[in-house]
Amino acid sequence: MSAESASASQPALSDRMATARIVSVVCFTFICYLTIGIPLPVLPGFVNGELGFGSVLAGAAVSVQYAATLASRPHAGRSADARGARRTVLTGLAACGASGALLLIASMLTEWRIASLGVLLLSRLVLGFGESFVGTGAILWGIGRVGAHHSARVISWNGVATYGAIAVGAPAGAALAHALGGPWALGAVTVVLAAL
Repeated sequence: MSAESASASQPALSDRMATARIVSVVCFTFICYLTIGIPLPVLPGFVNGELGFGSVLAGAAVSVQYAATLASRPHAGRSADARGARRTVLTGLAACGASGALLLIASMLTEWRIASLGVLLLSRLVLGFGESFVGTGAILWGIGRVGAHHSARVISWNGVATYGAIAVGAPAGAALAHALGGPWALGAVTVVLAAL
């Protein structure tokens, strides 16, 4: 069934009801991007300072996530088409949680610098995969809940969730790392957020 025929068969929603349905889905985007924002202020210092790999590798460790997002985006779309948007979002959140677990492991391997960096890079790759799946799935799930004629509203709210989470996550991550003593706390928080 196409999006147009699905939206034609749905009863008209009030603006308030449509917004409530959209927000109930894009909250998953918020959680995903919170798991992305939390480690952002800490990882460069961890790779450069604690592991001693320098600023170029510190930048690469952060950036590899976005390469993974770009590479996995078509797969996320195929997953949403074949398995459904909800399952795609849940797969993405599971990947975000796995990324947090890997970050926790990387922070425990600081005596073995290369192993720690390798696990950290794997964590970032998995997080990029999760970002693709949650971002794509949440938009399609939201459109499915309110109809194609509300597509712009779904995309707009998804953007609010994305940038709001980054804006909240970065200072929260810096505060957590400072209060609890390092990136291990960020990995633990990421696992908990994804599990929620």
